[in-house]
Amino acid sequence: MLNNLYGQGYSAEEIARKMVNERNANRLNSYLKRGDMEGYEMARKSNSDTYQNADGPTPESMLEKYGSWEGVINASVSSNPGMDACVGLYDIYHGGK
Repeated sequence: MLNNLYGQGYSAEEIARKMVNERNANRLNSYLKRGDMEGYEMARKSNSDTYQNADGPTPESMLEKYGSWEGVINASVSSNPGMDACVGLYDIYHGGK
């Protein structure tokens, strides 16, 4: 996927922004797909409390944390098995079922 985006002429910043936003959306949508509105609302509240953004960390906050757009990209493609399990994405990212 990354090579494809780079091959299409996207910059590291554009890719990082896209990946942060997609990861945020995937995590929140996992609650909606399961019909878990309580979990969805709790996740949005936690995001608001932690990141001051109900959708999750912003690309800018990730840039500040990781120091470069390439660092943001690397962090976005690494997974957190515990969090993935909590939001129902474990099987997708870690080869379950």
